[in-house]
Amino acid sequence: MEEDKDSLVQGLGTMGQLNILLAKHYGAKKVIAADFQKFRCDHAGRMGADLVVNLTERDLFDAVKGASGGIMADIVVVGPSSTKAMEEGIKCCGRGGIVLLFTPTPKEENLLINPHDIYFNEVSLVPSYSCGPFDTREALELIEMGVVSAEKIVTHRYPLEQAGEAFNTTADAGDSIKAMVLMNT
Repeated sequence: MEEDKDSLVQGLGTMGQLNILLAKHYGAKKVIAADFQKFRCDHAGRMGADLVVNLTERDLFDAVKGASGGIMADIVVVGPSSTKAMEEGIKCCGRGGIVLLFTPTPKEENLLINPHDIYFNEVSLVPSYSCGPFDTREALELIEMGVVSAEKIVTHRYPLEQAGEAFNTTADAGDSIKAMVLMNT
């Protein structure tokens, strides 16, 4: 994330919440966060998102357009592995912006883009697959500085005896971000 840039984070699971923290840390001018789950939207506000869009209540394009004064987002992080989310992310990206495709789609899905708009708006599509040693080192530094911590991301804690419930909470992906199983409680 870059300083003085408007950022959009789509999908507010664990990685989306982390991307909000990183955007704020690296000086994003405004962080817009979007998801369909109220719990995740509420949590994004606590993580520092300047505008949270509950997609069951509001159109993403209209929200980004309004928040950016029509310029749209400079950096878009598309978390969901859906082509619909990717298409919306591209649509919400402004001139000269970057769309980071954070999660892959199933192999059989195809993303339809308008090359004319991508070309003339100079939008960069960037996939994210893995990290290397420099990324890992930077992640450890962010943890050491307290930018990223379990306290910010873990929303549910369970004793070992309730590990099954912890897995169900995570699999349900409703009113949780990250569940943790504690070994000694």
